[in-house]
Amino acid sequence: MASSQVRSATLRLFASQTTIALLVAIVTAILVVQARRHMLKDATQQLQNISLILAEQAERSFEAVDLVQTTFMEVTKSNAITTPAAFAGLMGTKDIGGKLIAHCSSLPQLDAMALVDINGYAVNWSDVGPAPPASIADRSFFKALKALPAGAVFISEPFMTRRSHALVVVVAHRISAPNGDFLGLVFAGVRTSYFETLYRSVVENVDSAGTTISLVRAEMSQGGTGQDGGNLLAQYPRPAAAHAGHAAHSENRDGARRVVATHHLEHYPMAITVAVPVRSILAPWRKQAGFLIGAALLVEFVVVAGGLLVLRQMRDQRLLNEARAARMEAEAALALGQERERAARERSVQTMRFGAALANMSQTLIMFDAHDRLVVGQERLALRLGLPQEMFSGGISFADIVAFSTAASFLHSQDANAILNTIARLRAESRRATHIHDFIDGRRFSFNFVPMEDGGWLVTLEDITEQRLAQARIAHMAHHDSLTGLANRVQLHDRLQDTMALARRGMPCAVLMLDLDHFKAVNDTLGHPAGDALLRAVAQRLRDHTAPPGPAAQAGSAAAKP
Repeated sequence: MASSQVRSATLRLFASQTTIALLVAIVTAILVVQARRHMLKDATQQLQNISLILAEQAERSFEAVDLVQTTFMEVTKSNAITTPAAFAGLMGTKDIGGKLIAHCSSLPQLDAMALVDINGYAVNWSDVGPAPPASIADRSFFKALKALPAGAVFISEPFMTRRSHALVVVVAHRISAPNGDFLGLVFAGVRTSYFETLYRSVVENVDSAGTTISLVRAEMSQGGTGQDGGNLLAQYPRPAAAHAGHAAHSENRDGARRVVATHHLEHYPMAITVAVPVRSILAPWRKQAGFLIGAALLVEFVVVAGGLLVLRQMRDQRLLNEARAARMEAEAALALGQERERAARERSVQTMRFGAALANMSQTLIMFDAHDRLVVGQERLALRLGLPQEMFSGGISFADIVAFSTAASFLHSQDANAILNTIARLRAESRRATHIHDFIDGRRFSFNFVPMEDGGWLVTLEDITEQRLAQARIAHMAHHDSLTGLANRVQLHDRLQDTMALARRGMPCAVLMLDLDHFKAVNDTLGHPAGDALLRAVAQRLRDHTAPPGPAAQAGSAAAKP
């Protein structure tokens, strides 16, 4: 019972520890996953904000360039220039050159500005000195704008300038006559280093290592959605590449997963892309996850250690309980042994006392079980019944005892039958009873029969032969003279009363009174013994000559016969 309780308690403890461990693990996993999700979400939102701000800044930068270029286009329009020669003549003045220089110096993003005729030669530009004699007719932007309709804008791929060897992006506008004829173009070289310097300051203030900011050219569809297949215009740090697109997880060439946020410029086919490696974003998360996992492991350790301590305490308690139980069992066994020893001693004393009582009691006790087998019997009863002592032992039946006693001539057959019948009757009645039996040989016994609850019975026998004789003697002495043996005055008076009653009923009767003469002289001369002898002789003669129903009686010194 105790071992099953210990096993049940151990299983409950193990189940509770397992449940706590699972709960801690599940909660830790949920916290770690949620922290990762929130960190990625926050980083994505931050990147989107950065891309939006940088896109607005780039928008303003290119709008400033557009505003300057539009100024020269308005000059052409206001002067109603319709031919390439007029365009070259108007735009080649010093006044226009001064304006180009002023505008270029006021915009830090500009490397150079120039007005170009239909043959690709600069008619004026933003630098002091004559315009370079080289033609840009071979440039892609020139070819594209020459073929495009009036008012077209072109943004080129980054290229190295021939003059300053700076990497620039050309923003060029087509200048057309009122009838749409191509007159030339105005272009501005926007330095990519301007944006890269700005992006570097932003990257240096961002916590995530490996952050990349890119300005890419994106072809715009008619619906206004970006087709992100354009060229890289500016990027910090170089030469990392980023994929344009909305905020999403992507794989770069180095195999590192990145979170990318892209925002398109509203009026220009360009987009700002901010990309951060996932590992950089999740660096704080890994520390936090490590702390959470460490805390969870610590909790698990505490739970396991607590469980082990509880198990150890339970084991120690079980061992203590077993030791206590063993001690109690030993004490109980010792007490039981002592009790049995005491009971044995008491039984021995009781047996000795019972034997002494049986041996010294005036009555004889004999006990039988429910099958009339001898259980207890006294030795003197065996002697009275004429049975050998070895035969008179436990197990012999009551009928065999009577049969052996009859065979040994200690019981007459009539007495044996009377005893068997009496016992059978008393057993059938199952009640306490006392029976007096007079044996043929003159003995009288008193039988006290007692039934027992288990179906057995016992009998106490008492030889009352002497008691009967003593009672007879006492009764004789009460009605007879002790010297002569004749009836005394009491019996004489009773007999006279009876005789008178018979006489009143008409029955004849007579009373004869005799007196001894000179009896006193015999006493005086021969002594009282001689007188007593004389009285006994006279009494005997009276008994010899007197027949019933008239017994002789002695009344004082005279004898009478009624």
